[in-house]
Amino acid sequence: PPATSMRAVLHAAAAALLLATPTKRRLCPPFARTDTVHGSRLVFVEDNEGLRIAVSKYMTENGFQCDTYSDAQQALRAMVGGARPDLVITDVLMQGMDGLALLRRI
Repeated sequence: PPATSMRAVLHAAAAALLLATPTKRRLCPPFARTDTVHGSRLVFVEDNEGLRIAVSKYMTENGFQCDTYSDAQQALRAMVGGARPDLVITDVLMQGMDGLALLRRI
């Protein structure tokens, strides 16, 4: 993979810190240097729909192109033969293929 690509695992509990409160106040600040991530392709795999939507929204607002998937098999099928993402954030514990198995396959 290109030197600029990254692989990351973000546990769902840690990802919850990215959620905004009902008053739209951010719990986490936006990325400091959006010029380095603007347009970077992010794949986010999470089986919890609410968390998937919230994290996707946060990452999109901060310059990422965010592709979301509800399970590892779905994400893997989408990536076969396609462009490799710059960053993968995946839940670890999911039905079927888990997030660590997904990272080994890509």
